[in-house]
Amino acid sequence: MKAVWTLILAILCLGRAFGEDPRSLELQRVETLFELMHMDQQLDAGFQAMLPMLDQISADMKLDAESRTRLEEVLTDWFHEDVDRQGIMDHAVRLYVETFTLEELDALIAFYESPVGKKFTDSRPRLMREMTQFSMEETQSRQGELMKRLDEFYEELHREYHRE
Repeated sequence: MKAVWTLILAILCLGRAFGEDPRSLELQRVETLFELMHMDQQLDAGFQAMLPMLDQISADMKLDAESRTRLEEVLTDWFHEDVDRQGIMDHAVRLYVETFTLEELDALIAFYESPVGKKFTDSRPRLMREMTQFSMEETQSRQGELMKRLDEFYEELHREYHRE
């Protein structure tokens, strides 16, 4: 029995000595999952979903069409040239490895390989874009109510401040 434990310990030590990451299976699964999810495209889609906010910013800044276009170019260049997208992806990989077990990653992979998983992946950019647009329109249409609440909040703070 002692020989069996010695052999197991030796195998584990050899694996680590040759640089084998004990989480390499999880890392491989997350990489597979991210490929199936088109995670790199999701990062781009998230940025694209924010671009409609430029219309409101442009209106607030009273930008003409040419200036609005230039602002979009500045933001796009920043996102593609300055943002550490690989760092974001590496961080996402770590989060997934920390969050999901090997079995859960396998279940996610099975889902994304299924027809409904593929449809979800293909539909997600459009869904995100449309949901973001609707959310922006809804919140903008309710800005009056927010301003009223903020005014009440500031008045209350002002009263409390002057009581002291």
